[in-house]
Amino acid sequence: QSTWGLHSDMAVKPEMSINPKCWDILQKIAKHKFAGPFLEPVDAEALGIPDYFQVIKHPMDLGTIEDKCMNNRYKTEDDFAADVRQVFTNCRTYNQPGSDIVMHADALSELFERDFAAIKSKKRKREETAERPIGRAEKRKLCEDITKLSGEMLAGVVEIIQRRNMVPKESLEIEVNVDELDNETLRELEAYVSSTVA
Repeated sequence: QSTWGLHSDMAVKPEMSINPKCWDILQKIAKHKFAGPFLEPVDAEALGIPDYFQVIKHPMDLGTIEDKCMNNRYKTEDDFAADVRQVFTNCRTYNQPGSDIVMHADALSELFERDFAAIKSKKRKREETAERPIGRAEKRKLCEDITKLSGEMLAGVVEIIQRRNMVPKESLEIEVNVDELDNETLRELEAYVSSTVA
């Protein structure tokens, strides 16, 4: 009986060092109609394939990836992607080309690569934006967006500024003057504000 899904219906995503969208992709793949054979480690004895672990040197499955996400064992998105790809590579390596299970693996792999590429593309755009000096219009919009934040969300703005040692941590009130903040801080504030209204 499959043990997948012990965590998959959690209202709160696990805390991970990598992009939480990776968790969303994993759940999407795991709930696909073709995912069944890939949810748990291959039971070579039950399946009558005693040579499986002689052929497959790096076993991997979606349930193991889920556990690694839950335990924050991925340091980068690429580490996560490598494990997902290993699942489908193993399938193609052991099974006959054109077989149903290989075609199912290919379909899931295509789904994963499309969604993962979107994550990487957004990350690249954020990095490019972070390096570009923030303009006057962007500063004005940032100020306007900050004024619209709730008290709870404003606490995040304060934390960012305090973390950069620009304001004593004991300060309960601050006045944000964007012209006095460096570009890196402004871009971090911009990303934070954007995430709160996304």
